[in-house]
Amino acid sequence: MTEYSSGVRQLAHEIGLDPEHVAHAVRFASRTLARVQAATGMILDQFHRRFTQDRHPIAIVANLAMRHAGRRDDAQLLMDIYKAAAGRLPYERPIHTGVGTCPNVTVTRTSRLPYSS
Repeated sequence: MTEYSSGVRQLAHEIGLDPEHVAHAVRFASRTLARVQAATGMILDQFHRRFTQDRHPIAIVANLAMRHAGRRDDAQLLMDIYKAAAGRLPYERPIHTGVGTCPNVTVTRTSRLPYSS
Protein backbone atom coordinates (compact mmCIF):
# COMPACT_ATOMS: atom_id res chain seq x y z
CA MET A 1 0.00 0.00 0.00
CA THR A 2 1.25 3.44 -0.92
CA GLU A 3 1.68 5.98 1.85
CA TYR A 4 0.51 9.50 0.94
CA SER A 5 1.38 12.80 2.57
CA SER A 6 -1.08 14.41 4.95
CA GLY A 7 -1.80 17.16 2.39
CA VAL A 8 -2.71 14.63 -0.30
CA ARG A 9 -4.89 12.69 2.11
CA GLN A 10 -6.62 15.87 3.33
CA LEU A 11 -7.38 17.15 -0.17
CA ALA A 12 -8.61 13.69 -1.24
CA HIS A 13 -10.93 13.65 1.77
CA GLU A 14 -12.20 17.18 1.06
CA ILE A 15 -13.11 16.46 -2.57
CA GLY A 16 -14.21 12.86 -2.04
CA LEU A 17 -11.58 11.07 -4.11
CA ASP A 18 -9.10 8.27 -3.67
CA PRO A 19 -5.69 9.69 -2.67
CA GLU A 20 -4.13 8.07 -5.76
CA HIS A 21 -5.98 10.54 -8.00
CA VAL A 22 -4.74 13.50 -5.96
CA ALA A 23 -1.17 12.13 -5.91
CA HIS A 24 -1.30 11.75 -9.71
CA ALA A 25 -2.51 15.36 -10.04
CA VAL A 26 0.31 16.61 -7.77
CA ARG A 27 2.90 14.77 -9.89
CA PHE A 28 1.37 16.15 -13.10
CA ALA A 29 1.30 19.71 -11.73
CA SER A 30 4.94 19.38 -10.62
CA ARG A 31 6.03 18.24 -14.09
CA THR A 32 4.06 21.10 -15.64
CA LEU A 33 5.76 23.58 -13.29
CA ALA A 34 9.16 22.30 -14.43
CA ARG A 35 8.17 22.74 -18.09
CA VAL A 36 6.84 26.25 -17.50
CA GLN A 37 10.02 27.24 -15.70
CA ALA A 38 12.16 25.84 -18.51
CA ALA A 39 10.11 27.53 -21.24
CA THR A 40 9.72 30.95 -19.60
CA GLY A 41 12.91 31.24 -17.62
CA MET A 42 10.93 32.08 -14.46
CA ILE A 43 12.68 31.33 -11.24
CA LEU A 44 10.72 29.45 -8.59
CA ASP A 45 10.04 32.59 -6.51
CA GLN A 46 8.57 34.41 -9.51
CA PHE A 47 6.35 31.45 -10.31
CA HIS A 48 5.13 31.20 -6.71
CA ARG A 49 4.34 34.92 -6.52
CA ARG A 50 2.36 34.71 -9.74
CA PHE A 51 0.39 31.51 -9.09
CA THR A 52 0.00 31.07 -5.34
CA GLN A 53 -2.61 33.73 -4.74
CA ASP A 54 -6.10 32.77 -3.52
CA ARG A 55 -5.32 29.06 -3.21
CA HIS A 56 -4.92 28.77 -6.96
CA PRO A 57 -2.59 25.72 -6.86
CA ILE A 58 -5.00 23.79 -4.61
CA ALA A 59 -7.88 24.47 -7.00
CA ILE A 60 -5.75 23.38 -9.97
CA VAL A 61 -4.63 20.14 -8.29
CA ALA A 62 -8.20 19.38 -7.19
CA ASN A 63 -9.39 20.05 -10.75
CA LEU A 64 -6.75 17.72 -12.21
CA ALA A 65 -7.55 15.02 -9.65
CA MET A 66 -11.26 15.17 -10.43
CA ARG A 67 -10.57 14.96 -14.15
CA HIS A 68 -8.25 11.99 -13.57
CA ALA A 69 -11.04 10.30 -11.61
CA GLY A 70 -13.50 10.88 -14.47
CA ARG A 71 -15.50 13.62 -12.73
CA ARG A 72 -15.18 16.26 -15.47
CA ASP A 73 -18.42 18.07 -14.66
CA ASP A 74 -17.45 18.35 -10.99
CA ALA A 75 -14.02 19.65 -12.01
CA GLN A 76 -15.57 22.33 -14.20
CA LEU A 77 -18.02 23.31 -11.45
CA LEU A 78 -15.14 23.56 -8.96
CA MET A 79 -13.27 25.95 -11.25
CA ASP A 80 -16.40 28.03 -11.92
CA ILE A 81 -16.95 28.38 -8.15
CA TYR A 82 -13.27 29.20 -7.57
CA LYS A 83 -13.28 31.85 -10.30
CA ALA A 84 -16.51 33.38 -9.00
CA ALA A 85 -15.04 33.56 -5.50
CA ALA A 86 -11.89 35.18 -6.90
CA GLY A 87 -13.93 37.68 -8.91
CA ARG A 88 -13.08 36.20 -12.31
CA LEU A 89 -15.45 35.30 -15.09
CA PRO A 90 -16.30 31.59 -15.49
CA TYR A 91 -14.85 29.66 -18.40
CA GLU A 92 -16.87 29.83 -21.59
CA ARG A 93 -16.19 27.25 -24.24
CA PRO A 94 -14.85 28.84 -27.42
CA ILE A 95 -16.98 28.80 -30.52
CA HIS A 96 -15.10 26.73 -33.06
CA THR A 97 -15.16 27.77 -36.68
CA GLY A 98 -14.22 25.73 -39.68
CA VAL A 99 -15.55 22.81 -41.65
CA GLY A 100 -18.94 21.66 -40.41
CA THR A 101 -19.81 24.80 -38.45
CA CYS A 102 -22.28 27.50 -39.29
CA PRO A 103 -20.66 30.62 -40.72
CA ASN A 104 -21.04 34.02 -39.13
CA VAL A 105 -23.34 35.74 -41.57
CA THR A 106 -24.51 39.29 -41.26
CA VAL A 107 -27.67 39.88 -43.25
CA THR A 108 -28.37 43.41 -44.42
CA ARG A 109 -31.18 44.59 -46.61
CA THR A 110 -30.25 46.31 -49.81
CA SER A 111 -32.57 47.71 -52.38
CA ARG A 112 -30.45 46.39 -55.18
CA LEU A 113 -28.23 43.35 -55.20
CA PRO A 114 -24.85 43.87 -56.88
CA TYR A 115 -25.37 41.03 -59.37
CA SER A 116 -28.87 41.95 -60.51
CA SER A 117 -29.57 44.32 -63.35
